[in-house]
Amino acid sequence: MKKFFIILLLSLAFLLIYAFYPRNGTFNNLILSHYSGISFNKVMIIKYQDFDFKVKTIKNPDKIKEILRYFKNFDLKESNERNYANYDYRTNGYSIYFEGEKDYKIYDLAIAISKDNPHVLEIFPDIINRRLFLYVSHNTYEILNVEVNFEYIEELWKLGE
Repeated sequence: MKKFFIILLLSLAFLLIYAFYPRNGTFNNLILSHYSGISFNKVMIIKYQDFDFKVKTIKNPDKIKEILRYFKNFDLKESNERNYANYDYRTNGYSIYFEGEKDYKIYDLAIAISKDNPHVLEIFPDIINRRLFLYVSHNTYEILNVEVNFEYIEELWKLGE
């Protein structure tokens, strides 16, 4: 009986450490792998300046694939939000919002980027089933290999309708 409790306690400790230990990987492995089989049909790019915003939409499938390819190149490390207490993309940044559908569910993926911290992404994945939120999350990631190219993001924003 004593061995059972020791094994149970060790297993629980392992699961807790695994659940809260920051994960490393590519954008593709950590984020997009949860969207397999979903093709995004619309991208909204929101430009923020001093808590004001302007929205533009891209519906060109080739351009949407290009944007996803751009983010796939990022090597990420899951980060604690407290490391970026002053991080706020709404004062000077962008939010890139992908939308797709599968099995009568809407899959959203929002990527928020601040010009003040070009090596940090906030990710907001949502799944909506007929106006009922099935999954809402929020994670902060450090970009390990590059910084966000804001000239490219601005060009995308200008392309939108």
